[in-house]
Amino acid sequence: MPDSLIRRCLFECLPTELLLKILSGLPDLTSLDSVLHASPTTYRIFDRYAVDITETILACDDEIVVSYHRHPCRTDEVHHGPHPIESGVTCAYIRVMFYMMAAIRSSRFPIHSLSDFCQNVIDPFWWETTRRGRSTLGYYMPENLPQDAPPKVVRSLIATYRKLNWFSLDCLKSCLTRLESVCPSRPAMGKKAFRKGRRAGTVQNNAEGLDQVPGQPVVVLVAGPPSWVEEQRVSRAFWRLQFLYDMQRAARGALLPTACPAEDVELLRNYSQTQLLSLYGLPHPHDGDGYARLHPEIEEIYSVAQYLETAHGCHWPDEVVPTTLPGSRSRSLQVSRSGESGWWPLPRHERRGDKKLAMASPAVRLWPGLTRHLAGRELAPVTRCAGFAFWSDERLRGRGLMGGQPEVLGDWGRFKYAFAWRSLVKGYQILDGEMPACG
Repeated sequence: MPDSLIRRCLFECLPTELLLKILSGLPDLTSLDSVLHASPTTYRIFDRYAVDITETILACDDEIVVSYHRHPCRTDEVHHGPHPIESGVTCAYIRVMFYMMAAIRSSRFPIHSLSDFCQNVIDPFWWETTRRGRSTLGYYMPENLPQDAPPKVVRSLIATYRKLNWFSLDCLKSCLTRLESVCPSRPAMGKKAFRKGRRAGTVQNNAEGLDQVPGQPVVVLVAGPPSWVEEQRVSRAFWRLQFLYDMQRAARGALLPTACPAEDVELLRNYSQTQLLSLYGLPHPHDGDGYARLHPEIEEIYSVAQYLETAHGCHWPDEVVPTTLPGSRSRSLQVSRSGESGWWPLPRHERRGDKKLAMASPAVRLWPGLTRHLAGRELAPVTRCAGFAFWSDERLRGRGLMGGQPEVLGDWGRFKYAFAWRSLVKGYQILDGEMPACG
């Protein structure tokens, strides 16, 4: 008998208590899904302890469930109270959506109308901060899985987790490949020359002024594989889409409460992706102006939506047939962390990572200050194809696209970084939708 078969037989014969410890100690739900597919014994054990095992893997160390508090008209304001400390690789935002989708798929979602859904479900997890054990104004903010959640529902959510994990990593690889192929330009003048030109009236601090100044290539510094925060921004955006798709599927499958008005159910059934995203308060994806007025996750969501459309020709992750994806097998997607630049380690929660997630990404915080030089409609196509809304300030600094705190840049800082972004926009337009490459 081969050694591998012997080891598998020994694993299958382990006591239930030990297998429970092994399952509960797995790093993420993708690993759990792999074990359940590989081991009939663990599959049977999971049917008995599905909720406990899943909750343990998703558990965090702190009492705080979610999320952030921000005024709808601000992208730089953040709640300064305690934040969740993640023990694994799944942030609190995704956990809350995971629990909500469990309620949806179990036909236990406590909404009674579309307005109730927007007011008591979307608003709290979109804007509010709550503590475990407290309810806020009657909002629906699940803190864990229902103890009587059917194992098949939990397994379906784990399969969704795996699929969205695959999409998140593939989207990151695609965006990172595009990002690493571009080389912005910087002004061929320094701060003193800029100030002297401004006093003499030879340099204009606007879009016309950018075109009058010669440029030179930026010396690019490579930032390495994606960080935990960068991965979580992408994953969170995919879960935002999946949550709305689950709501629509529930409306089509008669899984919503019977008290929900028929006209609201009919609307959810027939809504397009853009109409469903409007429930989040997001504008049309081609309306790129007014970044300061919009929710800070808008560009993250529209970036993954563009990835799905361009890479897979669909609007929702569930519209993609798994067997058509690279690395798929008969029963599950093979999630890979290898990219063109090498293998990516599984990132752990980084220091202050939760606070970074609670704020708009560095690029989104920078763009409102560049509106004198660039229109949002010019930026949106360029930034979404390379996922600029996902990237950390370290990665953007390495490409000369920002420096320091975006909110406190002076005239020279805004001019210098607007020049770099403008060079990408001009190259993108000249190359008819392709990012300009270095050299």
